[in-house]
Amino acid sequence: MNRLLLPYMGEAAFLLQEGMSIEFVDKVYVKEFGMPMGPFELMDEVGLDVCLKVLKIFKKSLRRAY
Repeated sequence: MNRLLLPYMGEAAFLLQEGMSIEFVDKVYVKEFGMPMGPFELMDEVGLDVCLKVLKIFKKSLRRAY
């Protein structure tokens, strides 16, 4: 499990909420952070249903860790 995934996706959602475009956020994440794809492209590839399932698993797992 990669603990950076939730902050990575959360920050992308925050940027979108602040008015940045999906295309810009994905481009910056790939170019500036060296990720293989942007967060919104990742969500599109795996599907929002899978993203939600992973979020629930992380939430349950991380609750036990702290």
